Amino acid sequence: MKVLWLCNIMLPAIAQELELPYSNREGWLTGIYERICREKKRNGNGMGIELGICFPMDEGTEEAMGRQEKQREFRLGESGVFCYGFRENLAVPERYDAGLEERLKEILEDFKPDMVHIFGTEFPHTLAMVRAFGNGRWSGYRGFVLPVRKLIWRICRSGSSAERHSVTG
Repeated sequence: MKVLWLCNIMLPAIAQELELPYSNREGWLTGIYERICREKKRNGNGMGIELGICFPMDEGTEEAMGRQEKQREFRLGESGVFCYGFRENLAVPERYDAGLEERLKEILEDFKPDMVHIFGTEFPHTLAMVRAFGNGRWSGYRGFVLPVRKLIWRICRSGSSAERHSVTG
């Protein structure tokens, strides 16, 4: 299954590959990423997931990615994860840029995910992805994954056991 992550930050593994400074403020994302990479090394298929990661970047980051491949996407080291940057003014990320929808459509067309997992909904790039994903011009999708906290809330509200719905290994 091809899964595209829409993240609010560039993961440290990506920043290290590009020789950029990074913060590990979303360490749980790194943990999930490393788990998929370990499984891929161990059994060759990474739990059946082909992962793509898209993330916001500023102009300096875009220049660093340009040095990598002369474009805003590349495959990450040994993991082979597809990485896609999109320009966002990180000084004021709360401002909506309708032009971002086109970049996200390009990413969707290139990666062709079965599913887009959006980590967090507090930034406008989430709305841009929803619009790019569901506008009818890109029809290869299967669905979205709700942010984890909303999924847990729905499980708890329905009275179901969270253990039955969790992914363990």
